[in-house]
Amino acid sequence: MPDYDHETYTALPENNEVEEIDPTAPLGSEHNPKPIEEKVDPEYADIPDTDLSSVGLQKTDSVWDTSHIIESFDIINADLQTTLHGLGITAPMVPTMLPKEYSLRQINIMKDYFTKGIDILADYPNNTDDTAVGIIITVSTKTEYDHRTIEKDDRAVIEYSKNDTIWYIMHNLQHLNAAAMIDGYEVIISGDIDVDEMKKIIDSIYE
Repeated sequence: MPDYDHETYTALPENNEVEEIDPTAPLGSEHNPKPIEEKVDPEYADIPDTDLSSVGLQKTDSVWDTSHIIESFDIINADLQTTLHGLGITAPMVPTMLPKEYSLRQINIMKDYFTKGIDILADYPNNTDDTAVGIIITVSTKTEYDHRTIEKDDRAVIEYSKNDTIWYIMHNLQHLNAAAMIDGYEVIISGDIDVDEMKKIIDSIYE
């Protein structure tokens, strides 16, 4: 089980100074940050775009990284629950209730053919306040290459148990994150909501 009490991001200091680039320094180094030119990896070159038509899901055109290892696309005709079922993910992990001011805008899927990992991100903006932070739900496979952390402040992690699943609720100033491991996937719900609202969202997964 992830140690959410100690998993944090490290904030980078602001620096408004423009650093000079040293063209003699190695590409990708601190003094010459120009990225190293990448080419298609022959091992992955022939991987076709994902086709989900057989499960009734429509998607945007796939976008690949330069090595043709990471594929990204949006689902355009389904909600998150239907999308996960189409991908073969059937364990309960999707809320059926969000505060009424939030509605689905985008479902993005990123597949990494090297790590065999998949990241599904659903974005629910606040329709009543353009300046408000929306709710984000992510579903990600945990792989040996995954070193992601969750940002939190000094307040204690709240453990909320529901249907034999422990959700870890973490504050980060006014932002709240809830995370759980479900059937080999890390599920994270994030938004500028309070603990009671987060618990109601979690409860709705199992109703």
